[in-house]
Amino acid sequence: MQLEHPSVKTIGQTDNPAARRVQYGSLIGLLAILGCYFLIEHRGNGVAWTWMERYTVVPAMLFLGATLSGRITRQAGRHLIFGVVFLAWFAATKALHRIEGVEASNIGTFFCAYGMCLPFACASGDGERGQGLKWILSLYLGLGVLLVLYGLMLLGGLVPGFLQDSVHWDGTRFSAMSHPNICATLLMISIGISLMCWGKWKKLWQRVLLILWIGAQFGILALTNARTTTVFTCVLLGGGLFCALRKSGWKRFAVACLAAVVLMGGLFVGSQRLSKAHKANMEDSRTVGEIHSTQYGWGSDIRNLNNRTEIWSSAAKGLRDNPRIFLEGTEYSGLIISQYNSFQVYHAHNSWFQVLYDMGVPGLLLALVLTAVAVYDALVVFWHNPDPVKSVSAILVLCILGCSALEPYLFGTYVSNQPIQFLFLLLTGYLDCWRAELKKRI
Repeated sequence: MQLEHPSVKTIGQTDNPAARRVQYGSLIGLLAILGCYFLIEHRGNGVAWTWMERYTVVPAMLFLGATLSGRITRQAGRHLIFGVVFLAWFAATKALHRIEGVEASNIGTFFCAYGMCLPFACASGDGERGQGLKWILSLYLGLGVLLVLYGLMLLGGLVPGFLQDSVHWDGTRFSAMSHPNICATLLMISIGISLMCWGKWKKLWQRVLLILWIGAQFGILALTNARTTTVFTCVLLGGGLFCALRKSGWKRFAVACLAAVVLMGGLFVGSQRLSKAHKANMEDSRTVGEIHSTQYGWGSDIRNLNNRTEIWSSAAKGLRDNPRIFLEGTEYSGLIISQYNSFQVYHAHNSWFQVLYDMGVPGLLLALVLTAVAVYDALVVFWHNPDPVKSVSAILVLCILGCSALEPYLFGTYVSNQPIQFLFLLLTGYLDCWRAELKKRI
């Protein structure tokens, strides 16, 4: 038997229990801030928003201090180095923008995302134990409960006065957590976590209840009419079914693929019928002037991705006429793009386009490296790992990346997008740990 040198530390080992407690305490602190944001959101004169923007840096600093006080594995070191490089370039661009007279904002959330969320799994050793992962998933599962409750209250006309500014119909779309698209993506995440529970729980009554619960979440998601997220949620559910059915042998594999495709198609058609029926219902009960929508028919929206292609063309023109953005980025992406667009926009509606506007080419290159690592880790874990938590986590990361192609959910500083980015980076860190463990066995 080969013995390892005492200085070699595996993922599950710890030489500093006090540091480990601080690392877990930092995660609990972040989850507490997120929980307050989910419950309060824009209410209370922006208190929860301010907490997210200013105070998420505190658990991140505690986490980094505890991590650097002990030994660091090679893999955790890579995560920390990448995060520090990304943070350093982020700070450099913000300093340049400040020199030009632009006030930097949302620095704390970005510091927390890349200083804590990305390296957490490897640096804390939780990739093997999974204790912190359970806490993370429980919070986002609870958020799904909250959003379904909001949806039912809105359908029943029972939204109390203090919630009406945050939970409402945006035209005919269910809106909470600042925008229907963000609401839909958070529901997709909760559905993914419900799938993980379905794979872990073996009793029939538990699985039946989970199927009903997933159906309820999917129904509320359909009311957001967030078409991209609906498509990727169908992919997520189809992928979960594939993981549950796949076995060795090409016949079982083919059956699993066919079942997944049928489920995805059925869910998508059902969601569109539900959304169409809901829209018709609202149009019957309200005057046309009261309903405003920037969405069109499927034929038009498929051709231009609901005006995304025009926005991206305008963003490209803005880069052409403002080459300085390629080096240092800008705080005025929305204003620049709107000059070339037929309607006002606030961002580039693409995570990679947006990071180019925010942090220039160096920021884009770092985002592309992280994207490549996330995709590779997700594909390896999905294909080689039968564990439902790990395989569904892999599909969920890929689906978040897919949604981010049309919205700036990742690599940015928008507070309303941080719950999505935090979870994406946390799961990416776990996937990298699991992929490394798989590599030793295959």
